[in-house]
Amino acid sequence: MYDKFRRAESVDVLRGYSALFVVFSHISICWPYASSVWPWLKWTPVRVFFSGHQAVYLFFVLSGFALACMISSVQGKFYLRYLASRLARLYVPFVFSLAFSVAGYYLLSFAGFHWEKGWLNAPKPVLTYDVIVNHLTWLGVYDASEINTPVWTLVHEMRVSIVFPLIYLFIRRWNHRALLCFVLLNLLILVYGFLQPSTWTMPRHNILTTVQIAGFFAAGAWVALNIDELLKWCSLLSGTRRMGMWFLALSLYAYPFDNPWSPPQRMIGDLVTGAGVMLLIVMSFSIKKESVFFLLGRWLGKISYSLYLTHYVVVYACLIVLLPRYGAAAVWGLAVPLSLIFGYLGYLLVERPCIRLSRAIFRSKALVRNNGPVTSAMS
Repeated sequence: MYDKFRRAESVDVLRGYSALFVVFSHISICWPYASSVWPWLKWTPVRVFFSGHQAVYLFFVLSGFALACMISSVQGKFYLRYLASRLARLYVPFVFSLAFSVAGYYLLSFAGFHWEKGWLNAPKPVLTYDVIVNHLTWLGVYDASEINTPVWTLVHEMRVSIVFPLIYLFIRRWNHRALLCFVLLNLLILVYGFLQPSTWTMPRHNILTTVQIAGFFAAGAWVALNIDELLKWCSLLSGTRRMGMWFLALSLYAYPFDNPWSPPQRMIGDLVTGAGVMLLIVMSFSIKKESVFFLLGRWLGKISYSLYLTHYVVVYACLIVLLPRYGAAAVWGLAVPLSLIFGYLGYLLVERPCIRLSRAIFRSKALVRNNGPVTSAMS
């Protein structure tokens, strides 16, 4: 029986490699995305390595999985502790990433480097009162790409986290039927987008995206609550069928890749990605823990949140400084290791203390079942 009260390291492996693929996807804007090889390269299995958008939805499903494990590990009243622990876990690294990004771009300007806002999707923060207040208040409707583009996901993450205990109870009570309700809700949103494309603008689009993402949290919760049955099914697969399931999971995960779709069309692809992620979670438990793939993925998983939050300014600093003079090879050669270094430093200096604080808050006055450590949700 799977122990829900202890961290699922295989899930960390998925999270770690996905964070790395987000880094790859942002560097790919200089190569191979802008090269002549991209039109055919993107239809090969290599597409998985550049699946940044898909990785984001994997994070949402994994968050639902982890939070369901966390909530199932306690008895009694817990909501205020839960909410405070989520704030401690997410908000401080979020603010740090904003400060880190602003400092990075201002240092580039101070050093004499010039770039236009929007060049290769590059930000160029201007710290007006509205920009500062919108980002620090966090959960409002605003342009989250002004300073550090990846933080848009955290706005939706925290919004859904606020109501997640209700999602968890709904899934626990109604199981498959509850999950189907969330799928139908996603389908209703995309139908609305097709029928009313002129209204698919901010802030309505932003709010509907949060509702859509709640369905992916629900999918993760469903996997967590049914993990014993799913792992039993996986254990009965032969070697050939297991390989087939891996292929199917990755194919579904990477299906909606680099298509010029409208937001409603992309939602269809996101549902396919979500199905692939659910299967990937189950299959990840079959990864051999002594393999280099597992050990590297576990380390990447440990720093994944900090890597995700800090890499964007590092990548664009390399693009701004290196691409015009030295080309894409220099960008790739420096951006990847620097992103990993700053991600690790962010983990040590900011994220790890926040993890400890978050755990302490959630455990305070909590009756933890089986005395197991509540670590699963600290993604």
